[in-house]
Amino acid sequence: MRYSRALTGRTQLKHKALLGDDTEGGKKEPMLEDNKANEIAGGQEGAGALQSTTPVDYTKLYETDKTLQGFVHQQNTKAIQTAVTNALQKQQRINDENLSEAERVKEMTPDQRAAYFERKYKDGESARAKDREAEELRVQTGVIFTERGIPEAILSLLDFRGSSKDDIDRHVEVLAGYEYYKKGELDKRVKEAVDVRLKPNEPPKDTGGGAEKNPWAAGQINLTEQGRILRDNPKLAAELKAAAGLK
Repeated sequence: MRYSRALTGRTQLKHKALLGDDTEGGKKEPMLEDNKANEIAGGQEGAGALQSTTPVDYTKLYETDKTLQGFVHQQNTKAIQTAVTNALQKQQRINDENLSEAERVKEMTPDQRAAYFERKYKDGESARAKDREAEELRVQTGVIFTERGIPEAILSLLDFRGSSKDDIDRHVEVLAGYEYYKKGELDKRVKEAVDVRLKPNEPPKDTGGGAEKNPWAAGQINLTEQGRILRDNPKLAAELKAAAGLK
């Protein structure tokens, strides 16, 4: 609308310039009036022209203006570098084990936070399922230990959470090949066995109630008895040989 008024004003000024103006006491030169009219009308037309300008096509301007291209590229590069730096710093804070869980969660985006809690829930469910399986395997192995005479205390030495049933079965077979004794019982049994081994045999006695027989003595020589005494009681054999006058 202002554009239309500007054109109308310019036309009027041109008419005045051509016909002359007596308002200030005389007719003015047409050329001067025309110049003045052009100056005034040009200013008004310019004001109207600014308001009616078509919007700038920045795409085309970018394609043709090298300076604008360089400026946009510089700003984009700077923005990308800043975004990458900020993202890396944020990820480092999220992964920082020195921070509490609440502090790490605070650094996450909503999507990261949702994924974090979903993963945490799934990990927890998996851990609980593995604990249940390990407890069931421990109970089953305890029954087998009792049946095969393996001390229950050894159960605590087996890794039921990190082992499969086949692994545990192999351990059971190995453990079942040993004998187990309570503390001190093994020493007692070993001592008893040694005492029996070292206990001297009594010299052979005459079953008929007479004197002891000496298989090396004259008239009583018995090679079978000599061999038995030499084997079972070498000390007694030496005494009997000496008694018989033998060396």
